[in-house]
Amino acid sequence: MNERQQALLGGAPVFSAIGVPGFARGGIVTSSSPTIQNSIVNNNINVEAMAEIFRQAVMDGAISGTYSGSRKGIVDLTENSYIANG
Repeated sequence: MNERQQALLGGAPVFSAIGVPGFARGGIVTSSSPTIQNSIVNNNINVEAMAEIFRQAVMDGAISGTYSGSRKGIVDLTENSYIANG
């Protein structure tokens, strides 16, 4: 995950709270997939809590994106109608 993606999910405090290694200090952990998988197993990361955070972030993003896209679509439609009707 990049810094933006981490921030959208609540940043270092959230990752620290669910036990992701390295986030107790606010750092970013870089490693390969097997190392990450071993960390999850060996450090008892709360996978359910992490999944819930992801689920909520995805839902919030979908709501925000739908709202923003709908507003822009309505504005564009109004402008197009105004131009067409001169």
